[in-house]
Amino acid sequence: FDDNPPDEPARYMNSDDNLLLKLAEKAEKFDRLFIDNLTGLPSRLALESSIENFDRRKYDPKTVVFCLYLDLQDVKSVNDIQGHKKGDQHIRECSEAFTKCFRTTGRGDAVFHLEGSADISPVHREHFDGDEFIVLFTCPPDKVDTFVNNRIRLCI
Repeated sequence: FDDNPPDEPARYMNSDDNLLLKLAEKAEKFDRLFIDNLTGLPSRLALESSIENFDRRKYDPKTVVFCLYLDLQDVKSVNDIQGHKKGDQHIRECSEAFTKCFRTTGRGDAVFHLEGSADISPVHREHFDGDEFIVLFTCPPDKVDTFVNNRIRLCI
């Protein structure tokens, strides 16, 4: 009997437990790739996955899926003049507004943040500098203009 038990619970783990712990840590890191750190919105990788796994049969056949690209203007100026904290705050506030304006539950509509990231190829990095958003939504094709205009007005 040992009078001085080890401080580390890991000493009591067998190799199977250790493997499970490592797998859980890797899964958590993988999941974090799909959520943007700044906004909490689904990331560019989540968007790619959503497009790859898209199942048209889940939607009303009378609707069409639309992709709305939103690019915030002058975020670089905010960063340069007021600092990156202020620029990040601006991006977070916009992400909250977009999330409130567009349905994000119940029908598969979603807002994605195209974060600027080192893992993006140099060709794409110049296009995705962290101030762009994609909104995927469904709507009858003859009502899309009205729908988008009404939603954008809610954001302003």
